[in-house]
Amino acid sequence: MAESHDTFRDRSGRRWVNRSVVSLMKHRAAGNETPPETIRRLAREMVAGAKSQGWEGLPFDVEILAGLQGIDVKPADGDIKAEARLMPLPDQRLEIEYAPEALETRRRFSICHEIAHTFFPDCFTQIQHRRKGAPFDPVHAELEQLCHLGASELLLPVEEFLENAAGRGPGMRAAEELGQVFNASVEASLRRLVDLSEDACCLYWLSERLKPKEERQEGPEFDFGLPGPKPKLRVDYHVPSQSWKGFIPKHKSIPDESGLYKILKGEGFEGAQENWGALNLGRVHVEGMVSIHAGEDVPALMVLIKPT
Repeated sequence: MAESHDTFRDRSGRRWVNRSVVSLMKHRAAGNETPPETIRRLAREMVAGAKSQGWEGLPFDVEILAGLQGIDVKPADGDIKAEARLMPLPDQRLEIEYAPEALETRRRFSICHEIAHTFFPDCFTQIQHRRKGAPFDPVHAELEQLCHLGASELLLPVEEFLENAAGRGPGMRAAEELGQVFNASVEASLRRLVDLSEDACCLYWLSERLKPKEERQEGPEFDFGLPGPKPKLRVDYHVPSQSWKGFIPKHKSIPDESGLYKILKGEGFEGAQENWGALNLGRVHVEGMVSIHAGEDVPALMVLIKPT
């Protein structure tokens, strides 16, 4: 139940503080749902309604989906400093503008991401952006991660995705093949595989940086002429499968000897079994790919972890 006008604590005990998320749960939640469950239900209801009106694929046309919701979609005339944005217009109308230079797979996901913003009751009060590599903000991330979840449900509808993913475990190769079927990025397909998987696995987004305490001590007042600390791949956020039990805290670094560092150097890395016992995970299978979630100038990865 909601704790106050500006927070919401779900049945797992998680406290949500983003205003849009709190508004969602106040006005659109059913029963004892968590925010992800509310978004899944709303997205699947939208997909079912669109299919009843003749929406079909594969791949599904996301601009038609937007049109069925009364939302116009068009390329932006100039630099909107975002991959896409949802624009409130007079008379409770909405319009999606997207960056025309974006890859088609990212554009399609971005349009679905903006459609997912319409699940939130306050979507008419301000422009919603899918920002390009903005610095990580944990409060804003509550909203954005839910919109990512909604976008996955819309771009990769559950019935067709499970049918095409049958017999495939989460992995980069499976994500590439499914991405071709649904005209979606490897990242979007891999998120969907993990989200729907019955296997224990987890996606982590990492960026190469100092830990917060080290960053605060990097100023000139701490310069004693000694070599500074070396940046490491550290956790920004994660998306687990339902049966995943492990946990790596935010800002925690992965093992220095991990082959994932090869990816940052531009070297090949097909995945490997590694000992992550220092993180209480034991031996795990890891795969990774370059990500821009932390900003275009920040070395970063999306990493799949599975127990061996």
